Amino acid sequence: MWYKLLFALFLAVIGITFFLSQGWDPVVDKKKATSQTTVRALQNVCMLEKDLEKNTLVRACTESVIQYSNNTIIFNKFDLFTDKGDHLKGEKGQYNINRSILNVMGPVIIETKDGDKAYADGLTLDRKSNTMKTNSPVRIEAKKITIEANKAEFLNNPQTLSFSGGVHAKIYSDHIGN
Repeated sequence: MWYKLLFALFLAVIGITFFLSQGWDPVVDKKKATSQTTVRALQNVCMLEKDLEKNTLVRACTESVIQYSNNTIIFNKFDLFTDKGDHLKGEKGQYNINRSILNVMGPVIIETKDGDKAYADGLTLDRKSNTMKTNSPVRIEAKKITIEANKAEFLNNPQTLSFSGGVHAKIYSDHIGN
C-alpha cells in the first residue's frame, strides 16, 4: 500500500520538476488561464438590465461582447440607453462586474433626452457611486452653453459637473438673462 503512495509521489515530483525546468509556473499560468478564459462570446446583442432598487432600466446593444471568467466583459461598438432617454455610444468598453465600473476606450458620445451632448476620448463610469470621469479633453454642447476642458468629472448621477485644465465656456448671448 505504501509503495503505491511513494510511487505516485515520485511521479508527481518528476512531473513538477519537468514543468519547472521548462519555465512553467503552475500558479502564474493558472491565474492567467482563469483571468482570460472565455465564458461566452456573442455577436449583435441587446441586453436589458432592470435595477429594482433604483427602479431603472438600461438597454445595452453591441456588435460583439465577450465575457471572461474573471467577471470582465468586453464590448465593441456599443450603445447604452437609459429609460430616462439618455444615450452613451462607445467604440470599445471593458466592464468589471465585481466593481461595477465601465471603462470606455476611444471616442465616447453622451446625449441626454434634452439633446445636450458630451464628447470625449475615453471615459470611466462607476455605477456604484453614479459618477463618470474622463482624463482626456471633453466638449459639452448644450442649448445655452458650450464648455471645453482637458478633464471632466460628472457627479451625483450626473447632476454636478466639474471641469479642470484649459476650461473654456461659451454662453450664447440670446440666452443671457433668460
